Formats: sequence, structure tokens, C-alpha cells
Amino acid sequence: MSSGQRVQQGTPIASLSLDQTQANVASSIADANSAQAALATAQAQQQQAEAQRAKAAANVQLQRTQFNRTQQLVSQGAIAREQSDIARNNLQTAIADLQAAEKQVAAARAAVRQGQANIRQAQANQKPTLKGGVFTQFIASTPQFQIDFDRTRLEALNIDFQQAVSTLSAAIGSQYVNDFTLGQRTYRVYVQSDANYRRSPDDIRRLYVRSANNQMVSLSEVAKITPTTDPSVISHYNGFLLSPSSRSSPISPTVPYITRGKD
Repeated sequence: MSSGQRVQQGTPIASLSLDQTQANVASSIADANSAQAALATAQAQQQQAEAQRAKAAANVQLQRTQFNRTQQLVSQGAIAREQSDIARNNLQTAIADLQAAEKQVAAARAAVRQGQANIRQAQANQKPTLKGGVFTQFIASTPQFQIDFDRTRLEALNIDFQQAVSTLSAAIGSQYVNDFTLGQRTYRVYVQSDANYRRSPDDIRRLYVRSANNQMVSLSEVAKITPTTDPSVISHYNGFLLSPSSRSSPISPTVPYITRGKD
């Protein structure tokens, strides 16, 4: 049967082949159970890693407060300058511990994702094989850019994560400001970079975000931009759509990007 050929009523166009042996089914079930156990272990390790990261982040905050207090006392001549060096070393050690904890969390989450993929594969192996002229219009090769924010770096530079995301969203996408009335019409005001300054990933690297210390820091210091591919539109039941561009603002009409924190 070829594409576009007329099909008479009652003509089979697809068939299900239940040709898996009992041994293969039993093996697939055992693989699924093993994958479930491995996933449970990975999830437990992820919880431990996230708890350790929270502890390390709290220690960074404590050591930063201690360092600032020590700096003030040294400037007043209340304590020796060596105490400031000790406090600085303690802060650097705490930041290093936080970075190590972040890596442990990333590794644990990768293990969880792999475990979930193994379960899906094991479950798929239990299903019968579908034979026939089945095709799909699903395409997962739309070029996009993935933006990862380094939370450890943001913490070290005293930059709020939401502030960084808001800066990126307002400049590359848009941000609602207010309404105003002119004549008998009401207009909405949005802030957005000019089209010439939001055409490529290099434009993102030219954006700056304000830190808690009132310093302007380039987004290139805290964000990593990686080319990737993903479906531009995912069609669901009854024609409902889920587009990656609906989750984030596009760099251009044809090249959307995805923003996320680096956890």
C-alpha cells in the first residue's frame, strides 16, 4: 500500500504482532523492577545532595556576614588585620564547599533522569510491536538556545536569580509596565530592547544586571548559552498546543530559547 492510495472499507492498514515470548516478557518485567529500584536509590541520593547544598549555602551566608563584620572591625582598628585574612579564607572555603555541593546535586539529578529514562525504556519493551504504515509529523530538530544560570556564581556576586531572569526577559522578550490613555483609547506600555539588539545570543552577553552591592555585572559572567534542538510545537489531544516559545521569549521569530537555573 502506497501513500495516497484509496483504502476500501475493511482493508487492514496496520497490524499488531504479539510475537514476544513469555521469557522476553518476564525479562522485561524484571528490567522494569530493577530500574524502579535504581530510581528510588537515585532519588534518595538526590535528596541527600540537596540537603548538603542547602547547608553549604547557609554556611556561605554566615561566612560572608562574618567577613563583612571583620572588615568593619579592622577598619576601626578594633582587631588585627590577620583576622580579616582568616575570615576571607573561611568565606572562600565555604564557597568552594557550596560549588562542590552543587556538582553533587547536578550528578544526582542526572542519575534520576537516567533512571526515569531506563524505566520508560523497560516499560516500552513490554508493549507489543506495531507494524503498518504509521508515520508522524513530529520534528524535534528546531534550533534553539538553552540558557543556564550558574547559581553558585550568582550567590558569590550577590545577584538575585529572579533579578537576572527578569533582566533577560525584559530585554529579549518584553515586560509590561503600565497603561495610559490618549484621546479615547487606552494603550499598554511594554519595555523591550530594540530589534537590532536582540537578534543573536551575543546580544544577551551584552546585558547587565545589578547586584545587591549596586554593581553592574554582565550576564556573560553568570549565564551559559548553549545551542540545542527541540520541537517547536508539540501537538496534544484535540489539537491543544504546547510550544517551547510559550515558556520563554524568542530571540527571533524562528529561534526560541529556553531559560533555566543551573541546579
